[in-house]
Amino acid sequence: MKFFNSRCLFIFLFLSILYSQPLFDLPDDSASFGMLICDYETSEFEEGIVLNVPLCAGCDLIGFPFDIFYQSPGDFGWIQFNYTETNDTIFYATIVWMGQGSITFPTNFLPADSFSVEAGNASDPDSIYYWSSWGDIIIEDETFFQSAAAAYENIRSLSIVHQFADYPYKIIAFMYTPTVGATDLTVAKWIFFLFRNPEVISVVDENSYPQNFKLHQPYPNPFNPTTTIRFSVETRLITSLQILDITGRLVETLVNDEMVPGEHEIVWNAGSHPSGVYFVRLESGEFVEKQKIVLVK
Repeated sequence: MKFFNSRCLFIFLFLSILYSQPLFDLPDDSASFGMLICDYETSEFEEGIVLNVPLCAGCDLIGFPFDIFYQSPGDFGWIQFNYTETNDTIFYATIVWMGQGSITFPTNFLPADSFSVEAGNASDPDSIYYWSSWGDIIIEDETFFQSAAAAYENIRSLSIVHQFADYPYKIIAFMYTPTVGATDLTVAKWIFFLFRNPEVISVVDENSYPQNFKLHQPYPNPFNPTTTIRFSVETRLITSLQILDITGRLVETLVNDEMVPGEHEIVWNAGSHPSGVYFVRLESGEFVEKQKIVLVK
């Protein structure tokens, strides 16, 4: 009887471990968000989740498909990210003055040991943004950026990141600080939002935007003092690639010439320019795109 009970317990534990491993389904007829949480101080990956949502026809042409709502805490505040396409809440967390808030949506995060790891790192996303605790505010502090970069390195080998990397994808590193007033970084988290939007070309009017005209997010970003700018043009046209400051003033023209169709790459050395927010502006024929970049010295 004791042997039978031990055997049943072993089978129960084996099945529990087996079925606790998530089988992340990233269907081609849905867009997907991954949320991976790392500790601010140690950079260690702690837990994560994947949400599948409807495809977004315009999301590939904007920075990140979130509408952000932020309530500054008097005693109690919160931050909420809604998916632009459907207005559904993707993330909601409270912020407490001299206390400690928490993530209240989603609630079913899986622990780190539920996620498998691969031998190599996943390829970098099309773009990666580093947001402060207010959301949609690019981090300029070098200490915060270095912490986020270390946390990013700790998620790149996860199988789920490899799954996202099978498609064009984007990442936000959002610094969630559940307490303000006397900010306690021992309870702060980096939340990496991964977004992929497969087969969106079939949803978008193909005549509205050329498939092969694209300004990729410069990398690294933030940077010091060089960043690589990749862009694609579809036809042989006079193409302009410019750097603008935050007021829209022209800082530097990197390209102003007829470009052959295909992908091009330019390295901008901003060593002679002050720290701050800049914009990369690509114009080719009637099409124009911009990307925000941050120089941190």
